[in-house]
Amino acid sequence: MRKQQNIRNTQHSDSLEAGGKPIMEHVNADSIGATYGVSGRYVLKLAAEGRIPCLRIGKKCVRFDPQAVASALEESRITITNPNEKPS
Repeated sequence: MRKQQNIRNTQHSDSLEAGGKPIMEHVNADSIGATYGVSGRYVLKLAAEGRIPCLRIGKKCVRFDPQAVASALEESRITITNPNEKPS
């Protein structure tokens, strides 16, 4: 009879990869919003519209890869501006 080997998961729950990147490198909507000077709610709206990429974890948890967001904005030439800001 062959001896069974114990196979352990080598990945830790905090380093599971999503899209080739560790989840730890993904940030929340408020962080993306702070980078571009808009609210986290506006970032979530852009994600819901499919204009920027996001990672959904469950029903309420949404995370963003800052580099993927920057690339998407650059490729689609979307300019994120504060919707409440008056033009000068």
